[in-house]
Amino acid sequence: WIGAFTQGLLNTGLVVGIGLVFLLLMRSSGYPREFFGVRFAKDWRKELRETLGATAAFVVALTLLKLALIGLIPALRGFELLEASLLDGRQALFVACYVALVPLMELCVRGGLQSSIEESLRGHKHRRRHAIVLSSALLAALHAHVSPLFAIGVFATGLVWGTIFS
Repeated sequence: WIGAFTQGLLNTGLVVGIGLVFLLLMRSSGYPREFFGVRFAKDWRKELRETLGATAAFVVALTLLKLALIGLIPALRGFELLEASLLDGRQALFVACYVALVPLMELCVRGGLQSSIEESLRGHKHRRRHAIVLSSALLAALHAHVSPLFAIGVFATGLVWGTIFS
């Protein structure tokens, strides 16, 4: 019932608002910034290469999966591998905003949620795994309004990034 432009503005505002609340909560929590994954590693270049490499491999794998599904499932034969609408001006602006906000979202989800969930499960045998799955599921739920398929992709990506974070 609202246009894509208005929805994009609302989503951006929501992410920034939630991000600010998380940053304030992290700051006032009494925990050191390292608890939330904010640290300045000596080998940050290596960690950045690993993260970007894992992300690129995952994007390639998802693209190949989509290509295979388009070719194998008759009902999907009309779908494009990449949507041309993502390249028009307005959509490109939203994609750029989304990409720019990913670090803030990841800080909130990994640093805020995943770290806190893992801490709250102290003593549990699989606390790290449960924290990754639960934080990824919560992030996916926040993206479900876009589409169920997008939420599934967010969940899968969250599992990858959550594992890297841990």
